[in-house]
Amino acid sequence: MLERLRRTFAVLSGFGLALVAGAAEPPAVHASQELSFEEASSELVKLSDTLAATDANLQAAQSQAESLKWLHGPTVSLDAQELEYQKTLDVSLGGLRGQAQSTASSALSGINATGVPGVPASAVGAVTGQIQQALPSIFASIPDTLSVHTRNTVFHPTATALIQLYSGGAIPAVQGVARSAVALAQAQVAGSVDALQLELVRTYFGQVLAAQVLAIAREIRAGFDRHLEDAHKLETHGLLSHTRALQVQVARDSAQRAEDRAEGDFRTEVDTLAHLVHRGQPGVTPTTALFVVSRPLEPIERFLDSADAGHPKVRAAEATVDAARQGAKLAHSQQLPSVYAFGSYNLNRHDELVTEPDWIVGVGVHYTLFSNTDRHKVDRAARERQRAAEAAERQTRIDLSTSITRAYDLAETARRQFLELDSSLAAAKEALRAQEISYREGEATNTEVIDARNTLGQAKVQRAAAAYEYDIALAELLLASGESRRFTDYLQRADHRLTFNE
Repeated sequence: MLERLRRTFAVLSGFGLALVAGAAEPPAVHASQELSFEEASSELVKLSDTLAATDANLQAAQSQAESLKWLHGPTVSLDAQELEYQKTLDVSLGGLRGQAQSTASSALSGINATGVPGVPASAVGAVTGQIQQALPSIFASIPDTLSVHTRNTVFHPTATALIQLYSGGAIPAVQGVARSAVALAQAQVAGSVDALQLELVRTYFGQVLAAQVLAIAREIRAGFDRHLEDAHKLETHGLLSHTRALQVQVARDSAQRAEDRAEGDFRTEVDTLAHLVHRGQPGVTPTTALFVVSRPLEPIERFLDSADAGHPKVRAAEATVDAARQGAKLAHSQQLPSVYAFGSYNLNRHDELVTEPDWIVGVGVHYTLFSNTDRHKVDRAARERQRAAEAAERQTRIDLSTSITRAYDLAETARRQFLELDSSLAAAKEALRAQEISYREGEATNTEVIDARNTLGQAKVQRAAAAYEYDIALAELLLASGESRRFTDYLQRADHRLTFNE
């Protein structure tokens, strides 16, 4: 905006033609909505898609952090399976049969030897002898192999619980990363608000400045119109050469082109502001004037301390460092064992498999002996990322200090220039008044009056530019120090407001 202003002013200031005396009216934006800076700021916060996106990211980060809050707690799951199975079992009985026959024969021999109280020995011997003779036929009926074949369908519901007793630091690290993500998202929201505030200041007051430059360009073009009309009259009466009249025509045409350029710049600023605050055609009309606070700014140390304490970029850098630190802990945990407790309960014990327990509880230890990634290199990479984040945080603080110093100096320079131009403007007005009186009395030439009026026009443009530079530098200073919300405070206590009739 300032660069376009300088190009336009370079054309205007080179004309050497009088400005129209009197107040310059602001260019009209037909049927547009009037909007103060405070109203525009409120609308921008409500309607900005950028803020909507960063707020959605914040909500996502908060939900993610909440979801990891109970990682130390147990995990309980329910599994239900419908199983159909078939089992075939072959049991060899040959060896068992021989052992059983031998054992039975030995037992009968023992009975025969010891006898049975109250029974004659001959009777006992007769019975055991008969049994001994029958044993081979009895055991012969037992097959060599017993085959079992079964097929069934069972419903298999189980409840399982698992709790991590020791994770090597992985759980606290994961939770720390999530908390850092929330802090980073919060800083991004605050940073987006501040950046939009600066963009609004540039755009809103850019339209105000463009309107004033256009008004001055119209004054100059109107003055050339009258000067050209006078030149034609003087040429008709033979008091001015045709060559000099052509020079006035060329100057008038240049003034028209300068006005057209200023008109184009003004329309561009109107469209930019309308898009920024989500207003369609024909745009908005700013009602807040360019302003300057004549008192010097607070000491620069105050702004430096404010930035170091809570600037969104500092907060974002700190969150990034913390996330990298937690990431290093997480990488290191991969080299440590984990300890867990578990339990499982069969909810359908009446239909369970033979080999399946009714319930089971235990404690387990897990340790990865060999991984397909180099865990030491992973650990080193995480520590290097932490170093990079810490270096970036230090650089962020340095960059903010540089930005604060630059913006502070620009704001103070613009403030002093504005106050100096304030007195210069008063002097230019008085000089024009004196030249006009002298011209009417025949003591001053037309050129002297033209120069006086042109000097007044230059002072007006320079004063408006100084006010704009002050407002932009102030907004940049507050942005760099993390205090963008205080811009309206300066606006409200401003003791110089640049209206169109100044």
